Amino acid sequence: MRDFILYVNNPIKPDFSLNDLPGSGRVDLIARCVSSALWLSHNVRRDTNIHICFETNGVRFVLSFFGLKIKRVSPDERNIASWIKKAIQIALENKERVQEGIIIRKIDIETFLNEFTGRDIVILKEEGVDIRKVELENPVFILGDHLDIPENVLNIVKKFNPKIVSLGPKSYLASHAIVLVNNEMDRKLYNFT
Repeated sequence: MRDFILYVNNPIKPDFSLNDLPGSGRVDLIARCVSSALWLSHNVRRDTNIHICFETNGVRFVLSFFGLKIKRVSPDERNIASWIKKAIQIALENKERVQEGIIIRKIDIETFLNEFTGRDIVILKEEGVDIRKVELENPVFILGDHLDIPENVLNIVKKFNPKIVSLGPKSYLASHAIVLVNNEMDRKLYNFT
């Protein structure tokens, strides 16, 4: 199993417009990350989940998409954004289950990370150890949006003794970093060298 946690800095408006995803708290970026994490050509990654940590109306939430159970979601930005919008509306009604394979919870990052006890917590950073030189057991990859992970959140993550891993000397878009991680993990899984 592999999990991705995307930390989103800008608040998302609950009533954001599907016609202006970049202006809606960067919902476009979030949707691309969900697509990059879960979809292959004509298939869904059943061994992968992505969790979005974000704020709306002054409250922090974690929105989770589970590859094994996801249904009725397509990989395009607008479709994913519509599910994000629906999830926020459900959360504001104090519910959690959006549909099979998608849940949203009012939870802080530290409490959420406690759910991954016993797994390798990995922060993606340019100055980390090359991902090709690191053994990762059941990894949970944490990355930030276009504004990176804030220092106060990094300090919380550091309590979980994370591995600092690099995809190379360049800074990639979050969605591209997810694709690269998936590729590296697939190569290891299938002994493709």
